[in-house]
Amino acid sequence: AVLAGMLLAWFALGRFGRPLAEIADAARRIEGGDLHAGIPVSRRSSELEQLSTALAGMTRTLIGREQALTEAKERLEVRVAERTEALAAANAELARLAHLDGLTNLPNRRAADARIDSELARQRRHGGCVALLLADVDHFKRINDGHGHAVGDEVLRLVARCL
Repeated sequence: AVLAGMLLAWFALGRFGRPLAEIADAARRIEGGDLHAGIPVSRRSSELEQLSTALAGMTRTLIGREQALTEAKERLEVRVAERTEALAAANAELARLAHLDGLTNLPNRRAADARIDSELARQRRHGGCVALLLADVDHFKRINDGHGHAVGDEVLRLVARCL
């Protein structure tokens, strides 16, 4: 009876233990990153077949979702990089426009103040002289009042080109 029991246990272990060990081994390989190691479907018993089929389906679903997430992450990273580059370009353009007069395209007072500060700091470091030239268009109000703002704007553009 003991010998028959041992023989039956050995047979049961071979029938159920080996397929379970193969399933566990495949699961460990998948866990380790081998996404091509599928769960083997065992046909030795209906219970093992159901278990291995369910695990194989679950594994395929999870791997597919992981791949979809990886692809979505890569697309998102590309979009973020593109948007970051566009934002940097827009900020550079805003910084440039913040220092230019919209009508004449000459540096505005903000740019002049920054340049004066820079030149005075340079003069303090290296010595020497600093010169500043200011221009004023006398009686400009008369041009706007007598000929209109469009003509006044054109006069300012011409003066800017001359400067």
